[in-house]
Amino acid sequence: MHKEILNKDNLRNKEVFFELKNVYGNELIYPSCPISNALIKLKNAKTFTKNDLNVFKALGLIIKWKAGSI
Repeated sequence: MHKEILNKDNLRNKEVFFELKNVYGNELIYPSCPISNALIKLKNAKTFTKNDLNVFKALGLIIKWKAGSI
């Protein structure tokens, strides 16, 4: 079975969804789709940083935000 190699061109123009939550006065960025869930596993963390999002944008990912309830 052929496995597709993941490279910059494979990621370009892919939408990745995140959710912003306010936790004890801190705004935290959580994964909210299968791609962002896979990316957070690479970090071995529960949340992303703004710097993480900048790296994703540099790879050509389109950052989208899930609408949250306040």
